[in-house]
Amino acid sequence: MTKNYSKFDRPERITSFGNEKFVFRCVAAIRKFERTCTILKMIFKILLVEMITDKNQSQI
Repeated sequence: MTKNYSKFDRPERITSFGNEKFVFRCVAAIRKFERTCTILKMIFKILLVEMITDKNQSQI
């Protein structure tokens, strides 16, 4: 009886597991993308600040 139950239950479990994996991958990719965006924003801000300070120093 347990074997029949496992055979009956197995396909659904595989599909749900596959979907979970897919969703997890999507979420991980989105998080990586957000992380890279925040890093790029920080770098951009630092560069802007450096440019502004360089301009001020050159003016003075």
